[in-house]
Amino acid sequence: MVAIKVKTKDTVVSVGRASKETEQFESDVQRHVHNIRVTGEAQRRIAAEVAGEGYTLPASGRTLADDLAMPPRERKYTIDQLHTAGGNSLLVAQFKTGKTTLQLNLMKALADREPFLGHFEVAPLEGRVGFWNYELDADMFREWGRDIGIVHPERVAEPFHLRGASLPLWLKPVQDEVVEWLRTNEVQFLIIDPAAEAWNGLVDTENDNTGIGQFCHVLDEVKRRAGVTDLVLSTHMGRVQPDEDNEHSRGATRLEDWMDAGWYLRKETKSETRTLRARGRDVELEALDLTYNHGTRRLAFSGQTRDKRRAQEGTQVVVDALAELERNGQHPAKSTNALTAAMSGDKTHHSEWVQAAEKEGYIMRSQNGKGLSCELTDKGRDLASRRVTGNKAPPAGRAPLKVQRKRRGGTRK
Repeated sequence: MVAIKVKTKDTVVSVGRASKETEQFESDVQRHVHNIRVTGEAQRRIAAEVAGEGYTLPASGRTLADDLAMPPRERKYTIDQLHTAGGNSLLVAQFKTGKTTLQLNLMKALADREPFLGHFEVAPLEGRVGFWNYELDADMFREWGRDIGIVHPERVAEPFHLRGASLPLWLKPVQDEVVEWLRTNEVQFLIIDPAAEAWNGLVDTENDNTGIGQFCHVLDEVKRRAGVTDLVLSTHMGRVQPDEDNEHSRGATRLEDWMDAGWYLRKETKSETRTLRARGRDVELEALDLTYNHGTRRLAFSGQTRDKRRAQEGTQVVVDALAELERNGQHPAKSTNALTAAMSGDKTHHSEWVQAAEKEGYIMRSQNGKGLSCELTDKGRDLASRRVTGNKAPPAGRAPLKVQRKRRGGTRK
């Protein structure tokens, strides 16, 4: 009986203790629930307060007719063919192709009011250019800035060097301070390099569409509040070589949903030629070849498109091969197969190059039994002779090695 009494006493004590712990637990839960509700309501009120600053309802009675009667803006493009006035452009660049360099070239063009890449007219800004540099060490940025030779640096606000730092624009106190800085410095055109550093702290991964959507909204909010009209934001392509004319930014699709125009910068593996293509709202530009001056860090439009340069290179390959066959006594070449077998370059394009050379009048093909014999026209011989004598430089984008062979007087095989 004693053993039973002790067990009963212990059980009563244990039950009493459990009851008190349960009551304490419920009390703690209720307190935390209350705190969460308070925090949620506070966030809701702040969001409503901020949102209320972002819109004004149309006046009662106005219709589409009133809206369409508004006078259009004076200029459609801030950068002709590339960036519409008031727009957001996204520079999407392959690894180490010169993304920051292109943006420095843009900064110079806007500040000095000269054509971007030596070709695209820019609208004169009433305010300044702003540059948020997350990419380069501050000293390196200054070195590159000196090299590029901006004539009117006073038209650029002091660059904001943010490498290793964070600028959480999504926090209202920080945003208020940044907006004031942009207003005070009269920034009209803002360049941010790159996106992945600028959104650090808000976006968990590059595949986070929700987070990136919030970041893009914050950028538009900052623009609106600060009076910034135009924005260029940079990002990277994936490391996997993208299909030409089908390039896209790495990670979430939300970034390209947001942009008004996309600029796609890449470099060809063999020739090292940089190309720039653009597409977007009222923006459609085929891939252009760019030249680069290492001393001044200046990029410029070469004067021809990528496809035109490749067509010229292909035609040159056809003419060179046919001229070589003729010098070896094969006049005319017995067949198209004999011609393509003598050609250099990518075999998958040989047939295409032969057809283009024939269409442009550099070669002619005629029926020869079951096949087509091939020979140079006068136009083709003229091109071949210029190639041999050196009176005409090879098309832009050729590898220096080929130029050196020509200068030594050797024959291309």
